[in-house]
Amino acid sequence: MSFARTLALVFFFSVSSFAADDRVWVTRPDGSLQCDEHVGGSAPDPIAEAKQQLKKKGVHVLDSKKRNDGQLRAQACGISTGNETSFLIPKKELDRAKALGFELVP
Repeated sequence: MSFARTLALVFFFSVSSFAADDRVWVTRPDGSLQCDEHVGGSAPDPIAEAKQQLKKKGVHVLDSKKRNDGQLRAQACGISTGNETSFLIPKKELDRAKALGFELVP
C-alpha cells in the first residue's frame, strides 16, 4: 500500500469517528426579528454563540448550518424571522443539547 493511500485512510477514519447512525441534527431559533437593526457595527453571530454554549455543556459539534423553519409569517417589525441555528452532534449527547433548548430536527 502506498504512503499516500495509507495517509488518506488514516485521515478518513479520524474525521469520520462517528457513524452516520450515531449523529443527529438539532436546532433552535436564533432569536432574530424582522426589521432588527444592530447598533454599533456588526451583528452577533448566532452560530458561534450557540456552538460555544454547546461546547461548554460538553457537546461535540460535528457540523453547523443556518436554516429557516419554513413557516409563513406576517411581514411586520418585531416578528420572528424563523431563522434557526442547527448543529450535527453525537446522538449520545442529545440530552445535553436539549437542556439548552435545542430540538431534534424532524
